[in-house]
Amino acid sequence: MNNLISILIPTYNQTDTFEKIVTLYSNNAKVKIIVSDDSDDLKIKEKIKAICREKNLSYFKGPQTSAINNWNFLLSLVETPFFVLNHHDDYPNNLYFLDYLENIDPDKTGLVLLPCTSYICNKPHVRVSSRHQKIHIALFRYFPNPMFNIFLAPTASVIISNKLKENNFDNDLKWYVDCEWYLKLLFATRSQKLDILFFKNSRIISNQTKESITNKIKNKLLEIKKYEICKLKRKNLIPNQFISLIQKVFSLFLIFDSKIIRLTNSFNFYSDKK
Repeated sequence: MNNLISILIPTYNQTDTFEKIVTLYSNNAKVKIIVSDDSDDLKIKEKIKAICREKNLSYFKGPQTSAINNWNFLLSLVETPFFVLNHHDDYPNNLYFLDYLENIDPDKTGLVLLPCTSYICNKPHVRVSSRHQKIHIALFRYFPNPMFNIFLAPTASVIISNKLKENNFDNDLKWYVDCEWYLKLLFATRSQKLDILFFKNSRIISNQTKESITNKIKNKLLEIKKYEICKLKRKNLIPNQFISLIQKVFSLFLIFDSKIIRLTNSFNFYSDKK
């Protein structure tokens, strides 16, 4: 059968979680795995190549200029009806969503969103549901704002139609790069009148480690944010302060709500044990 979805995996000097992702996907005929490797550690690069040969994956040498250019390079390789950009620290808890993709119309669907659970270093995890995502997108549909993660999820949670692959990441952004990309996808679904669907029975597990890009730029974060906010304002992408404040409060409320649900579920678990 023809592949249904491309799993785009950018790699950089890392193999452990990379092996976990490709092992999960590699024996599924619906999936095409495309690897673009930016590693500058030769031993790791050779190991990634060997894994790709063993599992018959599509391997490419990355542009080795920036992580974002590597992501855009992967987007240019998509030929399947759907694709997802899967960083090495994110993975699905199951592949039920693949069967769901088979039963939807690729000509009418722009995005399929999966819920996620995020673990950020040693902080308490955040569990985001499809309900949270639906509410959040409704809030931003008419007042888009790339300072917020519109989908409340990492890129591995966002399954994208081939029709939207021309929407590249802005390589002049670092902190807001995912958020600005999500905004482009939201605009594109509206302009092309494509549906945004939600599948709650598969979940992305996201583990942000000390080696993540986010953690590496934290010492320059204020400076980076200031520059990028100015750029986004020049592009007229940020609403006025009043609307932005409402969006911030609402986003915090949804995250707080996810924490309450997590604590409630935890309490019920221990109650059931008694």
